[in-house]
Amino acid sequence: MILIKKSHIRFLFVISLFTTIILSLAFYLIINNVDFRNIINIKYYSEILIFMMITALLLYLLLFFTIYYKSLRVYSELDKIIENSRGQSIADNSRSFKKLDKLGAQIEALFFNLNGLSERRKLKITSFKKLCDFLIAGFHAPVIVADPVGEIMGYSDILSNKFKINPQTNHMKNITEIINVDLSSLYAKMLEEKKEITLEKVNFTDHSSKTNKIKIFPIFNSEGGIGFFIFEFNQ
Repeated sequence: MILIKKSHIRFLFVISLFTTIILSLAFYLIINNVDFRNIINIKYYSEILIFMMITALLLYLLLFFTIYYKSLRVYSELDKIIENSRGQSIADNSRSFKKLDKLGAQIEALFFNLNGLSERRKLKITSFKKLCDFLIAGFHAPVIVADPVGEIMGYSDILSNKFKINPQTNHMKNITEIINVDLSSLYAKMLEEKKEITLEKVNFTDHSSKTNKIKIFPIFNSEGGIGFFIFEFNQ
């Protein structure tokens, strides 16, 4: 696809109209005024027509390659904007937006709207995360919430008080740092059965001999996959 400015289309239209009119008038004047019985005249005016047609052709080729080159520059600026947008703000791309003229202004407006939407979603997610942390911390049972790879997302205060386990204080980031559990097999089994699983005896990773009965509840996402695990320890 070639991106062309309106001004370039107008200029191309004017040049095409002008050359068409000039060539038409030349043909008309030659046909009506040349003595075709004179071979020298025929050859002379034929060379003039050929010269005019070659000139028009070269002009069209020059216009085409000029527009094509400018279109490539537009794509280059778009690639630059995409590359810069990964780690920079909208203001950092202002120079590229100006080079793209009206198209740049529309892209800048689109970026601004998407950035605003992203910021609102970010605020909503962070607020929701704090709400979940508050609810999990005050939960009536010792629980840990983890994602499918075992990363700890939250835990209840009862867990810290009863089992002396505090993931935040002890820099525990994964559930496997607290209990010995095979997450991959759990994920596959719960994805198939679509219900909670009870593990009668689960060993802790602190090298003690204590075990605990744990219920694991899957939280499914909209696509049917498991988004979170809730590990409920027996009190």
